[in-house]
Amino acid sequence: MAQPAKKVTQTTTTPTKSPAVADSHSPIKDAEKTFKDLETKVKAININNIARTANSHLVSADEKLHPLVSLKTARAIDRFPDTPTGLSKLSRMYMSCHKTRKPR
Repeated sequence: MAQPAKKVTQTTTTPTKSPAVADSHSPIKDAEKTFKDLETKVKAININNIARTANSHLVSADEKLHPLVSLKTARAIDRFPDTPTGLSKLSRMYMSCHKTRKPR
């Protein structure tokens, strides 16, 4: 009489990830980053709209401007002019800097 075959069990040495631990490139992490970036951008747009409204009520070129913020960080833009006079200087610098560029 033939004996029944023995059941062979395999063991592996490859570590497995726990399903509870999220991968750094998981869809959930990506969605959270996208949401946070969008939230920052909306916050910056709101801050900039308030600043533009406040700046539109200035009556003197020497009054202090409310600074605009970066859409990526929602932090004040570096070297943003303090007054409308500084803003007009910035515009002239920008125009002279880009004057030599050819249109596409």
